[in-house]
Amino acid sequence: MAVKEWYIQVFKKEEGPFTLLELRADRRITPDTLVWKEGFENWVPARDVEELKVLFEEEKKPSSAEIIRPFADDTSKTDDVLALEYDPKQWFTWLIIIIAVLLYVIYQLA
Repeated sequence: MAVKEWYIQVFKKEEGPFTLLELRADRRITPDTLVWKEGFENWVPARDVEELKVLFEEEKKPSSAEIIRPFADDTSKTDDVLALEYDPKQWFTWLIIIIAVLLYVIYQLA
């Protein structure tokens, strides 16, 4: 079980305790966020705490070559799957375009 041991200062307000997992999920945490836990003499920037450096490591994103891999010689492979990234902004844009076209068609027919 994760231990709630970390305290943070956000906008000069102390909050906590938090687990490491909770800190990782908190979008307010930056390398400059002041943190403290029992045993610390003072508040320190999160970037200076070895345990918290994992909070700022970016997850490795696949390259375009990893996302779209052409099949080798055997086109019957089923384990190679074309992985496409989902972009909600793009979906919303297409939805607006479709609605606009439908409204235009309805307006022209009326």
